[in-house]
This record gives sequence, C-alpha cells and structure tokens, in this order.
Amino acid sequence: MKKYLIALSLFGYSGSLLVGQSYVYVGYVPSSLGIINVMLLDVETCTYCDVATMPFFSPNGGSQYTDMLVLPDGRIVIIRGGITNPPIEIFTPPSQNPVVVQPPDLVSGMVIGPNGTVYVYGASGLYALNLVTNNLDFIGPWPAGINFVDAELYVYNGNVFGVLMNNQAEHFQIDVNDPSQSFLIPEIPLNGSTYSSVGHFGDMVLLSQGPQFHIYNPMTGNVDFSCNFDNVIAATTNVIAAVPENAPLLPCMCMTDAGTVPTPNQLLCDGETLNFMNTGGFLDNNDVKQYILFTNPNDTAGSIVATANTPSFGFAPPLEAGVTYYFAAMAGDDLNGAVDLNDLCLDFSNAGTVIWRPLPSVALSLANPNVCPGNCIDVTATFTGTAPFTLTYTASGIGPVTQTFPGNTGSFQVCVPPNAPLGGFLVEATSLADGFCSCQ
Repeated sequence: MKKYLIALSLFGYSGSLLVGQSYVYVGYVPSSLGIINVMLLDVETCTYCDVATMPFFSPNGGSQYTDMLVLPDGRIVIIRGGITNPPIEIFTPPSQNPVVVQPPDLVSGMVIGPNGTVYVYGASGLYALNLVTNNLDFIGPWPAGINFVDAELYVYNGNVFGVLMNNQAEHFQIDVNDPSQSFLIPEIPLNGSTYSSVGHFGDMVLLSQGPQFHIYNPMTGNVDFSCNFDNVIAATTNVIAAVPENAPLLPCMCMTDAGTVPTPNQLLCDGETLNFMNTGGFLDNNDVKQYILFTNPNDTAGSIVATANTPSFGFAPPLEAGVTYYFAAMAGDDLNGAVDLNDLCLDFSNAGTVIWRPLPSVALSLANPNVCPGNCIDVTATFTGTAPFTLTYTASGIGPVTQTFPGNTGSFQVCVPPNAPLGGFLVEATSLADGFCSCQ
C-alpha cells in the first residue's frame, strides 16, 4: 500500500473535534476489501477519532488500492491494485462512476507537490496528472537503474523526496522538473527497514509501521514522536497517511453506539427484578456502557433515576410503584468508570417501558363482631389493586377457602361451628391476587 491523502469536508458527518494543534489523516484498509476507513490523528496527544468510512467499488476491476488522493475540489483520485497496469480513477462523490485515466505503463503512487501539481510516479518515471483534460503528461524518466514502483514520495520543506521501500536506506531528493536528475541522499537514511508507508503534513513526515505511527525528522534521521494503535489497527494492516498542509479540519464521526434493547415492554410486581437484553453496538477505545432507568423520553440524560453496570434493576427507592419508567443502554466516554453524560458522542439505545405494580391488599371487617356458635356472619372484604381479586382465607377450623371478587369490595359468609368454644374466632387472609400481582 502507498500513502493516502484524506482531506476536505466531503462527508456530512457531525461530532466532536479533537483539541490539539497538529493533525494528520490516517487511512487504513481493513480485512474486507473495497473499504477505506479514515481517522483524524492528533499527533500531540495520540488521540484520534473516525471521520469517514468510504466504500469504492471499481467498475474496472481490481481488489486493492495502490494509492489515493483527495483533491482540493473534492474529487477522489484512486490508483487501483491487484490487476495488471491498473488504471487511475477519478471519482466525484457521491457518484460511483469514475473518469478513467489509463497510464501507458505501471504506476504505483501519487503525491501533491508543493506547487499543487499532482505527481504520479511509476516504473518509467514521473508524470503530472492534468485534472482538466484527465490525461497524464510525462515529465521524464528516473535516473538509470532506479525503479520507483515500490517507492514512497513525500514533501518536506518545499521539496519532494522519495524512499525506496525495498531498500529504505536509499533516500532520494526528487527533481520534479527533470526526474533523471534526482539524487541519493545517504546522509538522511530512514533508519528502519519495516516501514509500510511515508506521508507528510506540512513539514512533518509521518511513517507507518504496522499499527504504529512515527513523526520522522529528515534532518537527523530520527523518530521524534510515536503513537501506537494496536487496539485499532491490526499489525498486518498496511496503513497510509498524508494530508495537504491547508486541508480543513473534518469533524469527527460519532462511532459510539449503545446498541438495541429487544426486550418488550414489561409489567412487573413490587419485589420483582427487571432484566432485559442489550445487543449490538460499538464502543471505541475510551468508551464504557451502562444501563439506565429514566422518566422522560424527551430528556433522557436529564431524567435518569437509576444507573447500573448490568441490564438489571430491582425495585427499590427512589422507584415508585405505578410509575412508567423507561429502560435503555447508554454509551460514552469513560469518566471514572461511568459514562460521561457530557460526551458529545453520548449515545442511547432505544428504550422499553416498565411499570412496577403495587402488591394487592385486603382489609376484612365485620358489621357486628358478636356471633354465637352455630350462627353465620358476613365478612366484608375491601381490596386495593386491580380487579378481579382472588382471595384465599381460613377461619378457625375452616378452610382454606378461595373466592373471586369482581370489584374492589365484596363479602363472604363464615359460619361458626356449633361446638366452637367461646372466645375469639379468627378469620385470616392467606393469599391474594389481583389482575396483575399476587402475594402471600
């Protein structure tokens, strides 16, 4: 892979911006072919955010990218790989139908020179891409014996330099007017043998080495700064990076995704635990996920009444029976182990509803508590809850008896056995169920 140049506000994404001073755009190709992921790297803090995911499927074949540039007018220039003598394709987003420029021989890379010219280089020499006629204008051949197919070009201090990636000690200054006069600069070797690409941002030279990015000082041959993205980019991925010095800052995409809650709405009883599922979603390297109960779907963050680290809530204060609560997952930046509610990329899943029903109750009363053995008496039952009610009761020496009542009040008759001793005669409710809940 060669270096990629990602620039300009082509993509209408919104989100937070990084807050450093020096940025580069880093493109990397995941295992699935035909997709370029792009992230904005703050080289002062080694923090990053995603700014674009760009699928491009070529009608001309080819399964890889050899190089790519984003031009100041928004067009995207791609050199395809994986086929013989790959074409140059110029896309005008969002169209997927490119203008095709067929090079006369094998070309492998591009760079925007300090004068704004798009230089295309390959086996025969250096070309200028004419973006008006969509033609390649041959500038001239390379010095004898030098093959720049496997090379990386970058701009530093107003000059174009080249590095042969198969022999990174061979570092050239490129003469863009007469490429045959390009010359080796042995005093500033790249000091490494495993770099996969070279790019530049202003006068910063950026090297990629698997998941690592290094700021290289061409005057000393030393690496002055490094960032490691093992958790983002696999070590086997070819990573490319470059950006024009005056490129505008793209806004970060909010990749954080709290997933979905497929659990249906729930009606529970006092004492029962709410358990629900949360599937899918995406967390970036500094995100955490939590689970919430809230009361206002129009102000989720402002109406949270309970938070948990698992999708489970017991019924306890400050929760109240009969109130409709919403349950959901939320994801965002890690703030001391909790989701930062001020994260600009804070994300909530869809929500379900839960209502905890109060347990039913019954009060038993007698109009006249005095009754003689062998006589019967009416007991009035007054219920709280939602009808119908099913009451099971016992009386001294009688029962259990189960009876259903259609409303919130009702009565039943209890007869005292003829041989019942004088004294108290106990009528006791042993279980009760209403339209939703039951209790013992």
